[in-house]
Amino acid sequence: MSKEREMVLLLDERTKNGTVTWERTGEEDQFVTSTTGGISISIAAVPPREPGDDTPDYILMVKDTDDRDILSIYNSGDEVTFKDLRSLFESARRSVLKIDQTISKIVEDLKRR
Repeated sequence: MSKEREMVLLLDERTKNGTVTWERTGEEDQFVTSTTGGISISIAAVPPREPGDDTPDYILMVKDTDDRDILSIYNSGDEVTFKDLRSLFESARRSVLKIDQTISKIVEDLKRR
């Protein structure tokens, strides 16, 4: 397994267990987190590259402490798959929008009725 894929899978796992938190950016469908060393990592859904396709592509971008792009991973790479990046994007989205907490509140409310 490549280091890039290991990073994506660990980000997804840590996001799901709540140890990595994401924030909104100024862009639609883009979320960002940072490491303790000041490296920023963003995940975004972008328009598909294939004409006629309505499924978004995903890109993960890493910036160093000087805000320089040092790594970009697209969902069409050899090691990191579309499924890997889509899962990370959805995990980040659910975290930022607090979807799981909202669903829990709805379920609790419905049970009390």
